Parts: sequence; C-alpha cells; structure tokens
Amino acid sequence: MPLNRIAVLGGGAWGTALAQTCARAGREVSLWEYDKANADHLDKNRESKFLPGVKLDRAITVTADLTSAASAEAILLVVPAQAMRATCQAIVP
Repeated sequence: MPLNRIAVLGGGAWGTALAQTCARAGREVSLWEYDKANADHLDKNRESKFLPGVKLDRAITVTADLTSAASAEAILLVVPAQAMRATCQAIVP
C-alpha cells in the first residue's frame, strides 16, 4: 500500500531534500517549517536558504502550522535533535 500523503517536519536542508524526493515520486507533500518567516520565504520564493539554487517543487505545500501533519499517512521527522522532544509532544493528540 503506497503512502500518498507525506508530512515532512523540518524545513532545513535534509527536510527540504526529502520533501523534494517525495514530491518527485508523485506524493502529496506538506513541508513544515518551525519559523513562520522562513516558511513564508520558502513558500514565496520556492527556494530554501539551506539549499541555494534548488527550486522547491510546486507540488510541495509549505506551512508553519503543525496541524498540516494530521492528514498525513506518513510523517518524516527531520528536526534538529534538540527540537525532537518538543516537536513530538506538539504532534501527539
């Protein structure tokens, strides 16, 4: 059973690369970025400051709202180690 709706939590270089890979594989991808200003920049410019020169696939939805992960069939948790506990606690119902 393929997982079609993917939430990538973490908008750094690795999270952005994983989101790109999932989108290119035909998945519906939501990329969550903790910092709203960074999320807005990424959404508007479609280019991450962590991966300059790499244009973000138009199929990727960028957000700073964690509730976007609620409808995902799979969640890729790609946040810094020091943010792991807080992020996990924030997504647990």
